[in-house]
Amino acid sequence: LIEKGAGPEQRIGIMVRPSLEMAAGVLAILKAGAAYVPIDPGYPAERIGYVLKNSGAELLLTQNGLTVPDTFTGEVIDLNGEASILDGELYPEDDINPNAEAQPNNLAYLIYTSGTTGQPKGVMVEHQSLVNLCYWHNDAFSVTEQDKSAKYAGFGFDASVWEMFP
Repeated sequence: LIEKGAGPEQRIGIMVRPSLEMAAGVLAILKAGAAYVPIDPGYPAERIGYVLKNSGAELLLTQNGLTVPDTFTGEVIDLNGEASILDGELYPEDDINPNAEAQPNNLAYLIYTSGTTGQPKGVMVEHQSLVNLCYWHNDAFSVTEQDKSAKYAGFGFDASVWEMFP
């Protein structure tokens, strides 16, 4: 992603089913310093196209078998293809923890509302807000490294952030 120009304030769409690729893709985007735009593959094609266009995403991480709208003109990366985390092959640069340029006030993710009052609206969340959420959540619920969490909420719903990060 870094080689493709990913960095602070760049929005990268990620449309995947609940899977290891979901977690790996989100972490890859954040480690590159960019912001992820979660897109539930169950959304209607019109909404997916709108989110991709409105967010300004020029890269989309997805999985084989999922339909990318014809209106998306950016680059599509198949996480089940050459970039699969499940094939076990690492490239020399894969074991390096990249030195991303992201700062606390840079965008971590852009998530869209349900759109019940018209077109969906993008809600921007900075890295510092995500970190604060995690610290609060872990303190309030006494979460430790021994605890487990289920991934239940839809990927495009803000509750999924609470399930993945703290």
